[in-house]
Amino acid sequence: MNIFEYKMPEKLLALWNYWQQLPKNGAYKVPLKKDFLPQEIVEILPHIVIQEVMDRDTVLLRLTGTILDQIWGENTSGSNTIDYAHPSVQEYTKTHYEGICNPPCGSYAIENRKNAMGLRKHIHMLNLPLANKAGQPVYRVACLFEESAIKETMDEYELKVYDHSKITLMRYFDLGNGIHKDLKEFGVRS
Repeated sequence: MNIFEYKMPEKLLALWNYWQQLPKNGAYKVPLKKDFLPQEIVEILPHIVIQEVMDRDTVLLRLTGTILDQIWGENTSGSNTIDYAHPSVQEYTKTHYEGICNPPCGSYAIENRKNAMGLRKHIHMLNLPLANKAGQPVYRVACLFEESAIKETMDEYELKVYDHSKITLMRYFDLGNGIHKDLKEFGVRS
């Protein structure tokens, strides 16, 4: 996929442009996390999320901009991303994080999320790899942009598990390392 195939929000393109200019290191030629300096992109910092993929079941939120807290209605820093996945998409979510790290690739998604306050939000996400000191691409930096919000009522179950099973578009793009065979693209941009 060509990253510019879709008209992405400017905030996502700002992350792409910043990531592109960072030095690429290691066998995978991705930037090191230590070289990613949030203070250099202060205009999009509220939209930035950094995750660390520990294993298939654990993807820790290491840095969460204020937009993520607004989207989900709570402070998510330190949480496991997998715990936020709706049961119907937990296996897909695990495969997604496992696949985008080996080999490291980028992803662009449009997703409808419903948070604890009953707001359904149309979210654009750009997700790019960062490597640890050993050069392993275990970190992901993402930029999220909220397009709209619609108030809905929710039952008690929905208040505990966030419904992000409504991904309307998922695209992966090769950053020079290939794309994992188990990653599946779907959806069309409306």
